[in-house]
Amino acid sequence: MKRAVLPDEDASFEMAPMIDMVFLLLIFFMCASTFPELAIDKTVELPVASSSVVPKNKKNPIIINIHKDGTLLWGKERTDLLGITDRVADQLARNPEERVYIRGDKDVLHRSVREVVAACAKAGASEIIYGAHQTP
Repeated sequence: MKRAVLPDEDASFEMAPMIDMVFLLLIFFMCASTFPELAIDKTVELPVASSSVVPKNKKNPIIINIHKDGTLLWGKERTDLLGITDRVADQLARNPEERVYIRGDKDVLHRSVREVVAACAKAGASEIIYGAHQTP
């Protein structure tokens, strides 16, 4: 039995499907990643501190916003102290290096901030950053 010999053609490589796949992966990772800027609530007015310092390690902190009426927000979603404890514990289980960034309004009662800190400590958070503006 004889095999048919195919003419020796140049092997070609189609670039269009590979470019399509790269763009699809790029879109997937852009949609799947989280952006901490989206979790910052612009309506929270931070207090002013004369000795505030920008943290050196700012990658993907756990952001908790506290409004002046004591409303707690995890990103843009309302939550309570138990929800904070559960979510912080879940995030720290995934990445123990994460820090908690508490953005309390300048007019919020200290009791509200203290309760959030206690809920985060109960979840196992050891590093907490408080949001503040520097004095001009």
